Parts: sequence; C-alpha cells; structure tokens
Amino acid sequence: MRRLAIAAAAALSLACLWDTDTLQEESLKQRDTLEVVTGKLRHHATAWYEAKIAYTRPLIDKGTAKQERYDDLAVALAKTGDVDGALAVMADKEARFPGQYTTEANIGTFYAMKGDGAKATEHLEKAIAINPDAHFGREKYQLQLLDYMARVDKDPSLVKSEDFLKLPIDRDIMMALSPSKAEMKDRPTVPKDAVTAIVGLIRFGGNDQNMHLWFSLGLALGWQGHKNLALRALRRADLLGHPLAAQVGGWIAVADRPVMAIRDRRPDDGRELLEQAWAVAVEQADADWARGDRWEQAREAAEVALAKKHPRKAFGY
Repeated sequence: MRRLAIAAAAALSLACLWDTDTLQEESLKQRDTLEVVTGKLRHHATAWYEAKIAYTRPLIDKGTAKQERYDDLAVALAKTGDVDGALAVMADKEARFPGQYTTEANIGTFYAMKGDGAKATEHLEKAIAINPDAHFGREKYQLQLLDYMARVDKDPSLVKSEDFLKLPIDRDIMMALSPSKAEMKDRPTVPKDAVTAIVGLIRFGGNDQNMHLWFSLGLALGWQGHKNLALRALRRADLLGHPLAAQVGGWIAVADRPVMAIRDRRPDDGRELLEQAWAVAVEQADADWARGDRWEQAREAAEVALAKKHPRKAFGY
C-alpha cells in the first residue's frame, strides 16, 4: 500500500509544462520512445535550471521581455522546487499578456505539482478551451490521468484492474504479438497520439517516477506490437511498484522469440514459463537502462558546463 500511496503522490506532480524546450516535442518519433525506455531521458539537471533562472530573470526585470521568457523562468523555478515563485511569474505574465494558452497550461501544471487537483483541472480545461490542439494534445491525457489518480486514491484496488488509457489487461496480448495473429480482429485500438503523449510527459515533464505512465506506455506499445519497447517500459513500471507490470511483461516476453531463445538455453530453474521469460527480459532491460543512464549523466554534466559558460547558446535566447 505504501508504494501505491507514493505513486499516487507522484502522479499529482504530473507535468505538462510549456517553455522553449517544449518545441522539441514536435519531432518525437519512435526513436525517442526507444531512448526513453532505455534511460536516455534527456532531462535537465537542477544546476542547468538554476543557471537558466540567473540568466532569464534579469531579462524579465527589464520589462521588455517577450512572453515566452516568462514561461522559461516559471518552468525553471518550478523545476528547482519553487512552485509558488513559478505561479507568481505566471500572474505577472497574465497581467502583461492576458488570455494566453501557455499561461493556463503552465498554471494548471503548477497546481498539479502542488497536489491541488481541482485547480489543476480548472486551468488545464481553460487551456484546452483556448487551443484544443496545442501542446500536441497532451493536456487531454494529463486530465485523463488526474481523473484516474483521483479514482485510485478513493479505491486503490483499481490499479489492479484498469490503466488510465482503459486498454485491455489480459493474456490476449500474447496472440496480438504473434506474427500469425497480426490481424487479430479484436485487437484494441491504441489512440494514435497516446504513446507520443506519454513519452513527452516522461521526457519533458520529468515524470520518470510515475509507475502509471510507464505501465500504460508498456501496455500501449504491447498492443501495437512493439515487444521490446513494451518490455522495457513495463520493467520501469515494475521497479516503481506497479502490481501488474511483471505479469503483463511475462505475457509479452513469451511472445518474443529472442527472449525465449535465451530462456531455452538456460538450465530449468523451476520457475514457471512466464516467470523465466520475464526474468530474461528484465536482465536485458536493466542492462540497457544502465548504459542509457551513464550516457544521460555525461550529457547532463556537459549541458550544465555549457549553460554556465555560454548561457545564450545553451538556452537558445
């Protein structure tokens, strides 16, 4: 139960922020999904955001900054833990540039980070009303997850029967992954923008500790037939305590021929077939994540050094 409580708290920090970096989301492709599920999250270090605050605040204090700079400063403040400061910057922006979609989107997310689901929903709905297609449709998934987490908070057992995308959680996923069943008529339709939305929330929102996002990402990828990507996403959900991740991972692992080939070369350790297949998948996923994490740490260190030495180049303004 403690893991579920921690996960519920983490979901309320779900970020769907909008600043200069958000424009990179336009280019999210399958390769970005591969990077995210193998530890290459491309997050910014706290020191990077601190340097961004020091560089951006004077631009705003001059009184002539573009509205985008307010978003850049507010997001950086929120990322360093000063959510109230971020809300104050958005209040200043609203006074100077009223009625902007990005203002409502950020305010909604800042309230979500504070754990105020009601105010978060209020402002996110305002953002959608201003521009339903902005942020690449991300807000609708944020609202969907906030609603799901509110229901899980009331009934923790819900996490064992439903994911926030409402995709089927059953053994049929094995048949859907089999080449001979590729045209399976009852294969569920995964919303076309769902994977991109979740990957964006993990990468750009910093929600890599949210087990529900990882589980739904794995489930969606599995039903789409992306076995290896699905297994790695489910492993993250498993490590974060999702009670169904290993079970679904086992279903997918036994449908993956390379995984089963490795499993068949090993002495029988007495475990059931699904457990053995999942154990092989876990080893591969963990090794990939460790390599990706080393890459991520080196990249963040280089990024911080650039931000301190050449802030304009680092931040793009």
